[in-house]
Amino acid sequence: VVLHLESGLWSRPATKGGPSPRAFHCCTVMGTDIYYFGGRTGPRMHNEVWKLDTNLWEWTLVHVRGASKPDAREKADCIGLDAKRMLIFGGYDGIRWLNDVFILNVETAECKQLKPTGSLPPPRSGHKLAMLHQGLLLFGGETTNTQYLGDLWALKGLYEDAGSGTSAGFLSNEAGPKWVRMQLSGPSPSGRSGHGFVGSGAKMVVYGGRGGEGGLS
Repeated sequence: VVLHLESGLWSRPATKGGPSPRAFHCCTVMGTDIYYFGGRTGPRMHNEVWKLDTNLWEWTLVHVRGASKPDAREKADCIGLDAKRMLIFGGYDGIRWLNDVFILNVETAECKQLKPTGSLPPPRSGHKLAMLHQGLLLFGGETTNTQYLGDLWALKGLYEDAGSGTSAGFLSNEAGPKWVRMQLSGPSPSGRSGHGFVGSGAKMVVYGGRGGEGGLS
């Protein structure tokens, strides 16, 4: 279903092919394509990556290659890093909450797992990723014992430094990507999952979700 922002009207374009019905998947926009990952149909978890071409309204299953690919899961999140790289983080596989990181090159379908250094964010699902300038931020989620998280993390080292001559695309230093927990002043949002988390200029906006006392607004 598509919302046309100028007219304010909803429409349902006819699409070709596509995934089975599912919930708790994640998606990200890359150019005129939308990439979908994971989700659940009843008790069955998915680890497929689907591409929706919004010019042709045609679905394509991405045949992911590589020795390290994400397992089937729900409530993960994914985000486009640039024109060809998509990052996938965390989720719940039906047994465990996860905090692994994968980079998928959508042009070659090659996938590799990142092994960031430093302290790692606790495993979680229902979290949100967002970009601020060339920084990747992670906020919130749910983990074991129905614990709602309100922590904010930055994954640094995803982009090469100008003039560094590195060719890996995401390695900006010898140490590689590193998680850093952000310690900010002022009142912070309460722990939550299933919320909205987006960048607006130099600000990040958090809205809604579910916390320890139910729905949030």
